[in-house]
Amino acid sequence: MKKIIHISVLCALACFPACDLKEDYSSIGSVDSRIAAQLSEYETLLCSAPYGWLADVATGRGGTHRLWMGFADNGEVTMYTDYVEYYRALRTLPYTSTYAVKAQQRPTLSFDTYSYLSIFADPDPLANGAGETGIGMIADFEYEILSYDKGQFLLQGLKHGMSGTLTEATLEEYQAVQAGALMDCIDGSPIYEPQFLTFNYGGKSYELSSNGRRTAICRLERREPYSAIVNSRIDFAGNLILETPLTLGDQQITRFDKTATGYSAVIGNELVDIVRSTSTPASYMGLRNTDLSNVFYSFPSNAQTEWNSEFYVIVQQMMTNLYRDPEMPLYVSYIGVQFYTNPVAWVEIGYYLVTSAGLDTSRVYSSVYQYPLTMNPDGSYTFGDSYTNVYGEDHIVSNIVKGHSTCLLDGFFKGRTFYCKAWPRAEYNGNYPFVALVPTQGVEETGAMVGFMMVQN
Repeated sequence: MKKIIHISVLCALACFPACDLKEDYSSIGSVDSRIAAQLSEYETLLCSAPYGWLADVATGRGGTHRLWMGFADNGEVTMYTDYVEYYRALRTLPYTSTYAVKAQQRPTLSFDTYSYLSIFADPDPLANGAGETGIGMIADFEYEILSYDKGQFLLQGLKHGMSGTLTEATLEEYQAVQAGALMDCIDGSPIYEPQFLTFNYGGKSYELSSNGRRTAICRLERREPYSAIVNSRIDFAGNLILETPLTLGDQQITRFDKTATGYSAVIGNELVDIVRSTSTPASYMGLRNTDLSNVFYSFPSNAQTEWNSEFYVIVQQMMTNLYRDPEMPLYVSYIGVQFYTNPVAWVEIGYYLVTSAGLDTSRVYSSVYQYPLTMNPDGSYTFGDSYTNVYGEDHIVSNIVKGHSTCLLDGFFKGRTFYCKAWPRAEYNGNYPFVALVPTQGVEETGAMVGFMMVQN
């Protein structure tokens, strides 16, 4: 009897918390209603921002892009983009598409029709210039909403896990976006500077390069090359904010602040000025006459990056249209530019022959054309307004190649002035970064030649 009473008391006591839980559960609503309330709250926040949102979205290749987004309660979202390299004509043009805030494992913000954001994920590389066929730039267009706090959403892509933020814009930021500031900021980044941005630290010289979305410090010294690259963003004041610090020696750099003479950065306890210069950290000239200072290959597929997509495509199209001679079909494998201290520049065109059996890659041939070269006080190089065939003017094959190369030899090099600049790039051939021949004029029409810096002793 005692045992039965004891069990009955326990059962009776167990009823009380169950009733309390039921009452509490009813008071906070069902799971479905709570999710619906959360989605409604997020959508209200998105739509109620009077000046829209600044969206910073990461890509797997291309760094962090910035867009402006304005959300409406009818399911439409209007965007501006920063993609100046490939969509310069859209500088002040908004584009409206659709969005949805919906329930998945977490509340999810989905951009479900084609928009400026979709360009990064487009599987067609011609849509974004820097993507890979089938996967684009490794970007997302559906984002889980991780949190919201003090005017900022934290996002994570559903497919590729790319991070993103939505930060409520101010009136001044919105007005700047309408006037083209997203692209203007990129246009004002170091990669578009007319000269070099260099600094000294620890007894060594470095070059700063950035397109706003990715930032690098490079050292082009032949015996001690160095390259370090991180994702970044550029604010409306032109400052470069690094998503992860750049490490130099045992010190870290978290940002580069815009100044009247270039940039500044705090490295350790030292405020370092990064100033415009007429030379790179390692001169391309000044080597022995038998030394090859640098070579630029314009054709390898991995020479095309998010840094030079529009410029690379122009050069690539020019090159692929050079050789159409049915009597001597050629396949151009590379274009090399070699600087000697004579001073002269050699432009080398490497090619394979195309036979009735197809492309013959058993041997690469080349033809070389020499230009007088002038090194200018501002650090640029000017090619002469005439050139000669290094193999001799009576060399039949070289003259055939020359005849098909006028758009390159005459249109790209002859009489033109270039800067040789370091462009950030994932490491290749050790620590050597990419190097670019950037025309001082007409880059929009002729492109920029970009490739690997190579050194021979």
